[in-house]
Amino acid sequence: MDENKVRYGLTNVHIATFTTKDGEMVYDDFKRMSGAVSLTLTPKGDQTPFHADNMTYYVFSANQGYEGALEIAEIPEFFLTEILGEQLISGVLVENINAKGKQFAMAFEFDGDKKATRQILYNCTASRPTLSGKTNTDTIEAQTSELTFTASPRPDGITRAKTTANTLPEDYNAWYTKPFDPMDSIPEIIEP
Repeated sequence: MDENKVRYGLTNVHIATFTTKDGEMVYDDFKRMSGAVSLTLTPKGDQTPFHADNMTYYVFSANQGYEGALEIAEIPEFFLTEILGEQLISGVLVENINAKGKQFAMAFEFDGDKKATRQILYNCTASRPTLSGKTNTDTIEAQTSELTFTASPRPDGITRAKTTANTLPEDYNAWYTKPFDPMDSIPEIIEP
């Protein structure tokens, strides 16, 4: 299959919480977050030059994951309760400063001229969303919410994965069933 030449359209944002057992991340089932408008990922980490022989001899590069922003039509209730820790009391969402949020994986895809490219961020932590609105005028304009988050590396160093033109169909088709784990695809080395 040919590679995509262009990327456009954001869709299929899915969220899965996880727990850590014996140093391994165990993911829950994905839940879809409808209404994605835009997604921005900005790399975190600095480059540090090392100078020798009167020049930049080597550049150290630190990969600390990403800072992200997801613009969405409306943040679903499950995200507010399960991820941000808000409580549903008598049908009312209540935010408490003592609530503990949960980390999560985020899968999504961008359309392409050949095939959609699916991606996953494995270890995300979200901040409380910004709340804003404005009055209607002659026309009604939809308001959106923005979630900011950090996508950090997993304990094994993996931060993000994305499909390519050579992704196996079984991995591509199961992308939103459970988070793709690259460690499951590495053949086990058998010692003699």
